[in-house]
Amino acid sequence: MGKKMSDQSNNVGGKVGEMIGEYWGGDTGKEVGKFVGEKVDSVAKEAIKKTPSAVQAGAGIGAGIGVIVGGPIGAAMGAGVGAVFGAIFTAATGGFD
Repeated sequence: MGKKMSDQSNNVGGKVGEMIGEYWGGDTGKEVGKFVGEKVDSVAKEAIKKTPSAVQAGAGIGAGIGVIVGGPIGAAMGAGVGAVFGAIFTAATGGFD
């Protein structure tokens, strides 16, 4: 059951990446987007296991904004910046947990 869920989630990143990639770069963009999306998805899952909720939230929001502004590269940068803000918030307030 757990495997099935993670497979499904992995595809979410891939599907989002495909849609964004296709919009910007046709078939090639779609393939690149799928690859990047799946990687971002699996990296995010690993990060979520190890980070406080404020860091997760910051990274998620940052990636969401970043992908709109700058595609996959923007998403990665946005997630990084968001995670930093989340970490600062956690350090300052003790976070959500």
